[in-house]
Amino acid sequence: MKKRSLSSFPVFLIITFFAAFSLKIQSANAIPSWHVDWLILELPDPKDPPTKEEIDEIVKRAQQDDWIARQQLATAFLYETWKTGKLDRGCENLKNGYYCRALAARGHEGEIHLKDLINLPATGPIPVERLARYQVDFAIKLFRDSAPTYDKDSPTCRAAVATLKKAIENELLVSNQTNSCAARRLAYHYQFGSCTPKDPQKSKELFLRSGACPVT
Repeated sequence: MKKRSLSSFPVFLIITFFAAFSLKIQSANAIPSWHVDWLILELPDPKDPPTKEEIDEIVKRAQQDDWIARQQLATAFLYETWKTGKLDRGCENLKNGYYCRALAARGHEGEIHLKDLINLPATGPIPVERLARYQVDFAIKLFRDSAPTYDKDSPTCRAAVATLKKAIENELLVSNQTNSCAARRLAYHYQFGSCTPKDPQKSKELFLRSGACPVT
């Protein structure tokens, strides 16, 4: 079979490929909160399961406002218990996952810390891009809970939209007011009228705020 050289492909296809690849890199640098489950990938992943005493210590530190411990418990709860990650794989994203699952087993503590975390201000104790990621995936869970009716007047829908709007504000801070991938997610809801009024103009405005985000 004869091999085709790069020059034999239509020029517009080559340009499209490299433009898309470049855009993906730019968006990765601008809005890290878009990318798949990166918060859970930052959890420690030791080869051996942690002891009960080690997890008790994490819970104790979290109760004392240690924000590293609070984030670890919140992360395990969000992605393993609620399965809100983009691939819904939870602790399976990690090679071993023992520590992640042990944290997720403390679901009551994880839920408390997660709900506190998503209401933090942008100037709070964690980086704003991390805050936005938590807010986006918390909103995803709320949108899922609102199915199949997606009643815009329900408390769940109102909370989902409000949380996603916070994420948009925080992503715009990260990108110097130029880009928010969370805006694209909310645009879809306005486009179809799920948990929001159906508003094509509002949807269009939100899409324009997300021009450097990958298509999903």
